[in-house]
Amino acid sequence: MVRTPRKLVEHAYTNLVSYSEFPVGGHFTAFEEPVITSNDIRSFVHKVIEQQEQAKRDQQAKQQKKVKDEVWK
Repeated sequence: MVRTPRKLVEHAYTNLVSYSEFPVGGHFTAFEEPVITSNDIRSFVHKVIEQQEQAKRDQQAKQQKKVKDEVWK
């Protein structure tokens, strides 16, 4: 099994949320190490949710600033 170097993955995917390498397991890591795999998936989902919530907060702040700027014109 060949693992793609992180730098290459980061270059190919500019919005990389998570990159994991496991110390054990191989091609069938999910079957061989289900706890490690499920923890990694949970961590990934948590990161995606955090990213979405932050994007939503940023968008709301941007809209509020726009409204505030329009009021003070």
